[in-house]
Amino acid sequence: MKRAFSVVLSALFIASLSLSAFAQDAKKADSSPSSGKTTLAHALSPSSFTPPAAYKAFGGGQEEFEGGPVQGSRSISFAGSVIFQNSDTSGVLFGQVGYYLKPELEVGPTVGLFFSNDDVSGLAGVYGKYRFGKPRTVPYAGVGVSQSFGDQFESDTFYQLSVGVDFFIAPQQTVFIEFQHLGKFSGGDNLNLITFGLKFFLR
Repeated sequence: MKRAFSVVLSALFIASLSLSAFAQDAKKADSSPSSGKTTLAHALSPSSFTPPAAYKAFGGGQEEFEGGPVQGSRSISFAGSVIFQNSDTSGVLFGQVGYYLKPELEVGPTVGLFFSNDDVSGLAGVYGKYRFGKPRTVPYAGVGVSQSFGDQFESDTFYQLSVGVDFFIAPQQTVFIEFQHLGKFSGGDNLNLITFGLKFFLR
């Protein structure tokens, strides 16, 4: 468990540094995003991490703020997980690309990589998530279906149930924590994961 947690934190730290470096380079190449649009460079720009005055006080009766997804927005998520059960897995990384059919409803492809001492296996599929409201802290629930690959899993189709919370650190970035239950349609061992990640919104 400690080893898996260390792998998760290290991966997220490296990802955040890489994205910040990419944002700096991209911002130099395109220093003036089109009005009303959020490009990847702008979303990852360090200057965009300053919360605007439009944020409301955190707590009961939270109000809407300027930021977050709108209809047609896209998102990119990177996450790492800790597995509850005894497992040969030393670390888990997830990546998702989301599209918002409306501000509350996100759909898209997902990939999860499971690392062990001598193998990299994974799951690839699609997911859907529903967000409840638009405060600074946003609970959500999701479902998904994935096909496994690699030696760590027998070739099988998995279903995914998830609940989590997005916490906005800026208008177009969140950190999130998510509980995932992965089960086989054919029966057998299931997996329960706690996932920590970063999400970037593009308008």
